[in-house]
Amino acid sequence: MKMQDFIFQSISYTRPDHLLFEEELRRYISTFNKSSTFDKQVKIILKIKKLRIEFETPLEIAWVRYSMNTNDVFYKREKEFIDNFLPEYDNLMNEFFNALLKSPFRKELISRFGERIFIIAETSINRISPQISREQQEENKLKSRYNQVLASCSVLFRGKKRNFSELSSFESSNNRQTRQRASELKFGFLAKNQDTLDSIFDEMVQLRHIMSQKMGLNNYVELGYLYRNRSDYTPKDVEKLREEVLNHITPLVTKLMEDQSKRLNIDSLYYYDESCRFPNGNAKLIGDSNEIFKNLQTMFSELSSDTDEFFKNMIKHKMMDIENRDGKEVGAYCSCIPEYDSPFIFTNFNGTDDDIRVFIHEAGHAFQIYSAGRQEFIEYIWPTFDAGEIPSMAMEFFTWSWMELFFGRDADKYRYAHFVKSLVFLPYGCAIDEFQHRVYENPTLTSKERHYVWREIEKKYLPFRDYDRFPYLEMGGYWQKQWHIYKPLFIILIML
Repeated sequence: MKMQDFIFQSISYTRPDHLLFEEELRRYISTFNKSSTFDKQVKIILKIKKLRIEFETPLEIAWVRYSMNTNDVFYKREKEFIDNFLPEYDNLMNEFFNALLKSPFRKELISRFGERIFIIAETSINRISPQISREQQEENKLKSRYNQVLASCSVLFRGKKRNFSELSSFESSNNRQTRQRASELKFGFLAKNQDTLDSIFDEMVQLRHIMSQKMGLNNYVELGYLYRNRSDYTPKDVEKLREEVLNHITPLVTKLMEDQSKRLNIDSLYYYDESCRFPNGNAKLIGDSNEIFKNLQTMFSELSSDTDEFFKNMIKHKMMDIENRDGKEVGAYCSCIPEYDSPFIFTNFNGTDDDIRVFIHEAGHAFQIYSAGRQEFIEYIWPTFDAGEIPSMAMEFFTWSWMELFFGRDADKYRYAHFVKSLVFLPYGCAIDEFQHRVYENPTLTSKERHYVWREIEKKYLPFRDYDRFPYLEMGGYWQKQWHIYKPLFIILIML
């Protein structure tokens, strides 16, 4: 189907035949191994790419549609199929990667496709094995359980049931009682579900440690780096980065929080005050979602001819879901629908200035995917997890000049808040990163001990944070809202 002939919701979905895929892939691999020339191997590589695109596209569609409505029984069942099959798929791909690494035409293949695919192949073989398929399946189920817990949030606030994203929208209110109550309800929901969240993570940590040992590694830190395709730096390098942030950025952020406290005219800046930057409120969005989209189109058209073409296609094919609603997965992401050479943007608008930042962030990912086009290896569509955040975070700053479109006279408010938020992210991201290292280096920690470790690390990187005696947060529960930990992604430079 040509790009101009589809919109996302009209794409038909049929679960792909995994047995047929397995049969065809192995037939191609056999032919690849027997190929007597470089040209013949190239032809097989391109056939395998086509086969993968046809197989992966419906899986990606099902996953996106499930996240759009986690209560959809049909796509929930399809998501369960994906969770169970993905480890098998990874092992099948390793059979191909093994053949690729053993090719007598490696030098010629590197000349044609680049060396990166061989690095990816080696990394994949070191992190994937049939020995850990059962654990991977269980891990995928636990990730889905975590998403369902957060998506189930329905808390009465101001006479209406609110989900997680809706509660977050009140946390930046210039009315202190409003933002305090919204924050208490949000974290109160997590506190009510703490036992479930702890249980999910307990199982995850143990599964991940077992997988690491089965792969001949010391712990999940080593395996996690392989999953992130971190082939050119080590935990020691990341530790040095954390030290630099602690020594140079944490003091700056602490000073900015002190300034914010004075600006808000409050004696103590509590956790529920952090998102409110100005006494008369944060930057306010102009217009409804239709006007916002019109302004986004103006912005991308003026930014460059390439971004203009990109965004027009995103709108034309309705490759976005931005509205917050009950049952929708929490958070934001950018996906890729390979057969259509198109990214898909998923966010949860809640009426705050963060709607613009998050959307533009995901649009940065989407523009990178769109610009990559159809690569000869699917693995080349995305950079590594860490490098992938360069275009998304850069897009946030590239678009500063157009903020008057969305905020009018409040544009400078937005820019200042975005600047501060970007700086606060650095020590917070380091705290999440160090927490994960500590947890996976010490897999026998109890749930209570993990919460203690988080609070200890949090006080180091974010010394200004005061929880106003809220028990769940004082005992170290804040990290449970960070879905990256449950996924997981070692967090340096790769979270919103």
